[in-house]
Amino acid sequence: MFANILQSAITLINIPRELPIAVPQSQIRRINKSADLMRRIEAELQLALFSISTVHHEKDQRRYLGQEIKAEFLSIISGEELHPIKGKNCRHLYFGGLWLDEDVLMAALSAQTEGFDARVLLDLSIARDEFCRSSAIVRLNQHGILLTTTRQTLLEWAISSQDASLRTKLKALLTDHLP
Repeated sequence: MFANILQSAITLINIPRELPIAVPQSQIRRINKSADLMRRIEAELQLALFSISTVHHEKDQRRYLGQEIKAEFLSIISGEELHPIKGKNCRHLYFGGLWLDEDVLMAALSAQTEGFDARVLLDLSIARDEFCRSSAIVRLNQHGILLTTTRQTLLEWAISSQDASLRTKLKALLTDHLP
């Protein structure tokens, strides 16, 4: 089933403007490219973009994309941090971030339990290693959570939108963001 962009929100977990040094360069490039597209989506389409930060160190001066929600990891699992999103007429909730095999997985499962159509943006998600990535993908599939990419999501929104001006904006974003 196609998601309605007007009932969608993106939630990024622990994605700072600069990624940890332990993340491979190829993944950093992919995440940065998709994060740039997220900034444009937020600015041009006024889509709800939230960032959940579970990192709470006094020295943590990182800036996150979108409206930041400070959270404890266990409050994501219990769905407590999803409550600000519920008031946004949101049905489809997209997740991405660090770490796919923990924070993103648990947030998506929690969102589904809370009644959202939860989806995971794989191009905006990094696992600790390939084994953890594979096991997270298996669990997401077992729970019926759709795995997608930012570009696939834009295509879906463009196809399903009834608003011609919105479709034009989505097509422009797609043209500017070639793989």
